[in-house]
Amino acid sequence: MSKAKTEEEQKEAYNKAADDILSKYLTKDFDWKNVDFQLLTTMRYDPALYKGELPLLEAIYKEPLDDSFFFLLDNHVRRINLEREFFEFDKVGVLTSEILLKHLTEAMKGLGIDKVSPYRVRLSVDKEGEIHLELRGPVEFPINTDINCPITFVAHLDSQPTVISPFTSFKTTNRNAYDSAMKREIPEGSTNVDVLLYNTGGYITESSACNVAFQRLVKNPLTGKETLKWVTPPLSVGCIEGTVRKHLMDEGLIHEATVPVESLEDGETVLLFNAVRGLFKAKLAL
Repeated sequence: MSKAKTEEEQKEAYNKAADDILSKYLTKDFDWKNVDFQLLTTMRYDPALYKGELPLLEAIYKEPLDDSFFFLLDNHVRRINLEREFFEFDKVGVLTSEILLKHLTEAMKGLGIDKVSPYRVRLSVDKEGEIHLELRGPVEFPINTDINCPITFVAHLDSQPTVISPFTSFKTTNRNAYDSAMKREIPEGSTNVDVLLYNTGGYITESSACNVAFQRLVKNPLTGKETLKWVTPPLSVGCIEGTVRKHLMDEGLIHEATVPVESLEDGETVLLFNAVRGLFKAKLAL
């Protein structure tokens, strides 16, 4: 199969996925074309994630960097391409892991980044197709990839619903809904706290910075047997398809199910996950 054909098939797949989200989940008109924003994804660079064959210190200075240094890199590439197709950023070409790794390697080299420490990498793409990279760190907390992790956060429920839109279904620099929820519920300067958002239908969507999951009894449609599983809100409620969410779904570690606000219990455990911290748990405070 030729490379050109492979890229064309990828483009068609991204376009179909974006159209599916539009047709299935975003049924109300929403004027986003006149809004100033950029496509966005945030990832973690971490030598502790390295899985290549070279010795670590040698791999750190190899160009381009190995993709395993960046948590779930392929999922971030997929995210940007989905956003590109949905928002019709016509001047933005199809992103590949190879292109992204080249940009990341050059940016870290140009900034003189200490590659032995983990960093938060913020990647945005503007309507002209320019890639912008911002690195923050070193990150002080280790990344966790184990679903069996301790409770280290507190999660508060937002006091009012969030109206879903393309900016809650796709990650962009337009973060107004999430910033507003944080300002309503979390005092400035607070640490290890997050806020849970819910839509106007009364269903949990996500948190201000993470996708979420709750332990719920799930009935097997064939046997009728109920099993306790981690369930995450479906995309139809208006949440972002996060890179870690997709990974956990692909691995069968979490399952989709709606989570009504009325089903929440004070003190229950909430599983939170994003591409900088990985997985961590919070105690729900209603």
